[in-house]
Amino acid sequence: MKFKFVKDINEYVEKYKDNLIMDEFWAQKIGFVKAVAGEVGQKIVTYTKDGIRETENIVRKNEQGQIDFVVTNSFGETYIVDYNTFNLKYEKTETQNIYKPISNPIRVVRCFEDIEFKTNFNELFRVKKDDYLIIPYNRHIYGITKESLYQNYTFIKD
Repeated sequence: MKFKFVKDINEYVEKYKDNLIMDEFWAQKIGFVKAVAGEVGQKIVTYTKDGIRETENIVRKNEQGQIDFVVTNSFGETYIVDYNTFNLKYEKTETQNIYKPISNPIRVVRCFEDIEFKTNFNELFRVKKDDYLIIPYNRHIYGITKESLYQNYTFIKD
């Protein structure tokens, strides 16, 4: 499968959105996740449901000594979220290692071609045609499969 490399993902989204080539809407996270503190240096490779490799990340410790979380969503996708971001987006439930989202609405854009781009954390990320880009307030754009989007987010009106 051939992916088009996008040098500046933010510019790409704005260009295609403005030309009405992409569908854009707002969504809010609803899916609970399982999360545990990772082991520093641990590598996590995220795959889509059909086995396409999306990205590889390494668990890190921040300046305060807090360790990134290894998160598994309800669709079975596993990925790393840095400590501060995780604590802004999730809160504990009564069940051990299960967290519920604290979600502000986010922009979601459907891709009309297979693309790959470098994330803000300098990892190569691939998004297939008809899957989605999630654009949180901090503009750290990442991709999500349509199945995972439908299971973990609810659509909201503008």
